[in-house]
Amino acid sequence: TLSNLGSLHARLGQYAEALDCQRQALEAHRAVNDRVGEGEALGALGETYLRAGRYEEALGELGSALATSGETGERSLAARTRNALGETLLALGRTATATEHHESARAVAAEVGDGGELARAERGLGHVRADAGEWRAAREHWERALAGYAELGMPEADEMRELLRTPRQAEISEGGTG
Repeated sequence: TLSNLGSLHARLGQYAEALDCQRQALEAHRAVNDRVGEGEALGALGETYLRAGRYEEALGELGSALATSGETGERSLAARTRNALGETLLALGRTATATEHHESARAVAAEVGDGGELARAERGLGHVRADAGEWRAAREHWERALAGYAELGMPEADEMRELLRTPRQAEISEGGTG
């Protein structure tokens, strides 16, 4: 499908192609009044803008996706969108609001049993804590993220293992300050 092709392009860093596919998917869902598909397409657009570093555009699309998830009751989309909003807001230095979105994503993901988004929320909360210099709290979130990703066999587990091996994290795990 166009959405899957767009996601593939985004993972490969081919953002223009990804955005083109995702816009086409969005228009197709709107043409047949598929609100669930529309929400998914809006979320995909927002995540691609996030990956491309186009944060203001990401906020717009993700805000629309979140509103659509509220209208349709798509809780997994809400968790995914809130995590993406948290990541976007952290990139913009808006840590308090980023925290709120990741905490909300964590609650919704736990409620619907979405382990991938639950781990992503923990990863995001770890990044927020690290940004604030709260290294011990960051490590705790990242360890929970690693456990969740590893349990699901997701490749993000490798990213978390590497992050937890950084010199600063090793110092904290050995009882250093933080």
